[in-house]
Amino acid sequence: IAGPYCTKLLADLGARVIKVEKPGGDVSRTLPPFKDDQPGQDRSATFHYLNTNKESVVVDLRAPGSADVVRRLMALADLAVTGSSPKQETALGIDYATLSSFKDIPVLSLTNFGHEGPYRDYKLSDTVLYAMGAEMYSHGLLDREPLKLGGTAALLQCGAMAALAAMGALTAYETQGLGQLVEVPFFNVQVS
Repeated sequence: IAGPYCTKLLADLGARVIKVEKPGGDVSRTLPPFKDDQPGQDRSATFHYLNTNKESVVVDLRAPGSADVVRRLMALADLAVTGSSPKQETALGIDYATLSSFKDIPVLSLTNFGHEGPYRDYKLSDTVLYAMGAEMYSHGLLDREPLKLGGTAALLQCGAMAALAAMGALTAYETQGLGQLVEVPFFNVQVS
């Protein structure tokens, strides 16, 4: 949710955003609520909310030849946004080293815990993020268990901060020609 929300905000501000979906579509296409309570590929309100103002292309990043498609997409880009674990980025050929070899632009990498350290490939849910980030400590009643904000608030906060980081990276690129890796670890965002 954080990556699509980040790029939704950029698209809402006027950026041309090309979303790369895996075959079968983005998982958010399966999330309720659905128009008329009827599930379907194009009926998820969650998907539509997170992807307004975007173009979309289906690419199987595991297929032979997908690097050529990524290379052509990178040629069109001033910024690339990834939303996978470091291990997945490398396996899919969307890690910073590979993407920057196609074109030296800023690459915004949204990960759970960053590219270094013992948690780098751990999975993370909104609830765990909210708890580990210590925000849950301040919610609820003293004599009861802590509470988290409803829905996916922590992930949306990460997406908003990622959009801000993207604008900074784009400014550095446009004013100084600086292509760089900009890491946005969700845990760091939540702790901050």
